[in-house]
Amino acid sequence: MLCTFLGLLFYLLDIGSDFLLSVQYFRSGHVTWAVLTLVFVLVGSVCIQIFSYEWFEDDKEIDEKDDKGLSTCHLIGIHALQIGICTRYLHLLKKSFKAQKKQSELVDHATDLSFKAQKKQSEPISYSPVLSIEAQKEQSELIGLATDLSMLRMFETFLESIPQLILQTYIILEHNHRSNLQYISMAVSFLTIAWATVDYRRCLRQSLTYLNKMPIGMPTAVYLSYKIFTITPRILSLTLFIMLSTFSTVAMACIWLLGTIYAFLEETSFCTSRALEHLYRAVVGVILIFTFFNIKGENTKVHMTLKCSGVDPCRHLGSDHRQTVAK
Repeated sequence: MLCTFLGLLFYLLDIGSDFLLSVQYFRSGHVTWAVLTLVFVLVGSVCIQIFSYEWFEDDKEIDEKDDKGLSTCHLIGIHALQIGICTRYLHLLKKSFKAQKKQSELVDHATDLSFKAQKKQSEPISYSPVLSIEAQKEQSELIGLATDLSMLRMFETFLESIPQLILQTYIILEHNHRSNLQYISMAVSFLTIAWATVDYRRCLRQSLTYLNKMPIGMPTAVYLSYKIFTITPRILSLTLFIMLSTFSTVAMACIWLLGTIYAFLEETSFCTSRALEHLYRAVVGVILIFTFFNIKGENTKVHMTLKCSGVDPCRHLGSDHRQTVAK
């Protein structure tokens, strides 16, 4: 439940700081920066709202008992207002609190039985609470809800937080424009990236029964370091390319296209809707610009080799172009 609360807090801080930053840009006369800041927020938000709505509908078809109490009209309204993710967080917090309360009552009941048995017999008898089938089902549902949220947050990270970091870094380095709100927005975006990548990995391994859970401690720290030290250099390098020439965005679009084509060639089957599957593959293309993403849950050796030898050389071409221009 603590992880869910922290995830909601980071999400609200990320969106709120970016919105306030865009207002500051408008008030200072930097309309282009303000519009770009808002565009990144809206693109990321709209995409994850689409996925969230479709997954709500898929869950309703699988389980006819709609315990969320949300009709199709309510779902459309919630996601049109861009609060679908907040609704998911609140729903998960509510169910987590109920499950924790029920588990606590079960433990208290077992403790009472053990205490009464000790009074009747000389030897102590211990009762251990065993999860019922219903409780196991609730636990599985909670894991599923958390995994859906972690996936949505990861999409939002690569569609909104990372582009925001590139934009704000470009504004600081190229135009020497700095403000406290800028630094706050960048810090929150960086924390969001770190949280989303680790939380996605943790929830994914928790949802797959044939994999061991991701332990807290050194393994988590190593995975977090791996992601930070691979994503951060890409953010800085892309920012430097844009400083050299805005036409570098065309090269970024080509890299995205290669990643999207790769997702199509892999024939992913992540979504039930064909249109949504195409959107998913486009999002995968964005993610592959910055880091490796196992899109089918298969052995990653061949796919990582293809990415390193096929996509990253595009950046080397950009570096060669920079050296040529400098000469």
